Amino acid sequence: MARYLPAKVLDGSVPPWHYYPAAEAMTTQVGDVMELADGELSISESESAPEPGAYICMAENTVALAAGDLIPVIFVTDETILTEVEEEEGEGD
Repeated sequence: MARYLPAKVLDGSVPPWHYYPAAEAMTTQVGDVMELADGELSISESESAPEPGAYICMAENTVALAAGDLIPVIFVTDETILTEVEEEEGEGD
């Protein structure tokens, strides 16, 4: 699954980080596209680039988070320019 990072914001601002609870147990990587539903985050199943209204995970967790653990994310707006994170060899296997 593709991951994305903010390259810049058109108005020059720095995207603030928000913290929302995990909807379920999960392992996250920086750049995972997240969806917020009922106040909880889950990893998006979409294969397309994130659109305004999505969230980008800003934490790398090697141990699974439990449901309710807080995840730092940034909110994607129409001003957010994203760049796709290149997978390192061995990732995604």
